[in-house]
Amino acid sequence: MSLQEEGRYDLQAVVGSRLEGHYIYDERSGRLQDRDSGRLLGTFEIAPVSTQPLSWPRADVQMRCIDVLDSEVMGTIQQPWNSGAYFVIPARLNGTAYPNPQSIVGSVGQYKDRLAGGSRAQLAVHPGVGQFLLDNADAINAAEELTKATRAAGLKMKVAHGFLELPPAGGEGPTRAVVERLHTLRLLVMKGVPACGLEPDFQELAEATHSVNLVLASTAPIQDDIGPAELHFQKRVAEHMLAAQYYGAMKLAAQQGQRTKVFLMPIGTGASRNSLEMVAQGMSLAVEMLSNNERQNLDIQALTWHGIPSEKAALSDFLFKRHKLVQGPHGLPGHRDYGPDGQQVTGMGYYHPDGTPRPRPNHESPDALLPGSGHQLVEVDSGGAWFRAESSRVEQERRGVQSVAAICAGVERLWRAGACPSRRWTNDREVCNPPGLPEEVLDFPLDDSSLFVPSPSPHMSHKAGRPDVGDHVRVIRENSDGHFDSRRAGTRGLMGRITRDKGELQGLPTFEVDVGVGRKFWYEEDWLAQDRGRPRRGDKVLVYIENSPERFDAERQGTRGLVGIVETDYGPGPAAYDILFDDGRILPYNDDWVARLGKTPVVGERVKIMMDDPPGHFDPNRIDTMDLIGTVIHDDGSDMPFLVHFQDGHDLQYAET
Repeated sequence: MSLQEEGRYDLQAVVGSRLEGHYIYDERSGRLQDRDSGRLLGTFEIAPVSTQPLSWPRADVQMRCIDVLDSEVMGTIQQPWNSGAYFVIPARLNGTAYPNPQSIVGSVGQYKDRLAGGSRAQLAVHPGVGQFLLDNADAINAAEELTKATRAAGLKMKVAHGFLELPPAGGEGPTRAVVERLHTLRLLVMKGVPACGLEPDFQELAEATHSVNLVLASTAPIQDDIGPAELHFQKRVAEHMLAAQYYGAMKLAAQQGQRTKVFLMPIGTGASRNSLEMVAQGMSLAVEMLSNNERQNLDIQALTWHGIPSEKAALSDFLFKRHKLVQGPHGLPGHRDYGPDGQQVTGMGYYHPDGTPRPRPNHESPDALLPGSGHQLVEVDSGGAWFRAESSRVEQERRGVQSVAAICAGVERLWRAGACPSRRWTNDREVCNPPGLPEEVLDFPLDDSSLFVPSPSPHMSHKAGRPDVGDHVRVIRENSDGHFDSRRAGTRGLMGRITRDKGELQGLPTFEVDVGVGRKFWYEEDWLAQDRGRPRRGDKVLVYIENSPERFDAERQGTRGLVGIVETDYGPGPAAYDILFDDGRILPYNDDWVARLGKTPVVGERVKIMMDDPPGHFDPNRIDTMDLIGTVIHDDGSDMPFLVHFQDGHDLQYAET
């Protein structure tokens, strides 16, 4: 394989700053440099995943070693505390981020037209790297040896423009023929790449001075209109291809001589149609293939895109079911909760606020004592951030999780009965004595440092305070007749983060929101809905969607507008909750079909309207008031007690729900 030794790169930011020049490549050393300054742009390596056939595990052994970070790849690459980290990013088998076999990209600047994670990752670093890969797209083929090996076994796989094409096949024979030869798949690695590409919004070039390492990974596509046997073949091949590359990347990172961060992006979830469950399976296989020492040398984070909140929820759930998730979505091991100051546990317990790592235990087996660690107490550091409470033995931690769940359930029962108004357990049996506490829960002397088992987060209430910079919000309206901006079109429904606030300007866009696709726009306050968080077991919820074309149940008809209690929480996704209604019915609802209710609002409080036409109380004046923000000005105690005043001068009556 002979690669182009010199080429020109050019990347233009929106406001005018530009990074252009020529790269030179030395094939013997793999060094890619800027021709004029001599600056090292990276070291390119192509190496087989393994020199020996891979031994495939079950993917269900308990190894809680993967966190899920909901963020954005460009910003994560450019954070200085991620210097030296490895990023496994989506690419084609030739290292490019071609959108499909028919759309051939020639210049790295053309990646700006796409929102896919792989192209954005290459835009986040020095453009000489992406241009080098594009210039050598016809020469680089990570599956070259794999296709030769499978062809010898009678399977004619081929690669076109970096895309793998699988032959029509089915059954265990063809699957085994590919899986047993995946050690010949080669890793495309670019080490020491400067993180000085475009900022996430493309407005400016990043001022980052650190470097990161990129591993460019691909997968097999899942086709439409094929039979079950061929579909099974394609899925198995894709899952194991993902696992092989995740494994190879993590094994490489573990050899750095120090604890190293590895960010695993979901691979193939776009045009290749790999599901997040397949991605989770690939990640789970990969971490089980690592040795104990290799896992201990890694801080593994699956990197999802915050613009699609369901992506983190779904991937977390799939990893949790495979016993790989450090932070369970149901409050099981390592659930992110709140400290006595009302703040969340930060950094998932593994980083100081400045991003420097804390020591992190690695649970390998139920009987293993964590090396060098005694039993850790719950601690609060001087900055107010909580440490994660760890047991020195996994079986002790499991019993602790069960005990905390029993405490919470007991407090919930007392609270519903009116016997524990604070909804908190303080270890003072005279104040709060929950029923059914396990014998492991022991009293300890009370003092001012006694910690609370907190009630659900205040931000989950339906009471609406003014959003603040840093808050996560959903765009519920993108334009109005008086304030129209075509660039905001298509942002309705996206999640974003408030980056600037002009103050309370009546009727004018006052909040700048980063919607996570390289763009920031201004929105009015009532165009945004604050993230209230997921309801939990025992919470009162309002049903505001009862059915969808994909998930229809005649028993749910007529439940829109009803209030029920979360009886069972199965985790984020479809059929997430079983809701118990006053008439005794228990019905399933999707995660985003219900909203948690907070405390009863009082006169003077600001509220967000959750339903404008509740059953039995239709008023045409309330049409289109859903999600608007108003102020409660009167409570007459009726079944529609609250008179709410809006900015446009209207006063309308609403029920609590």
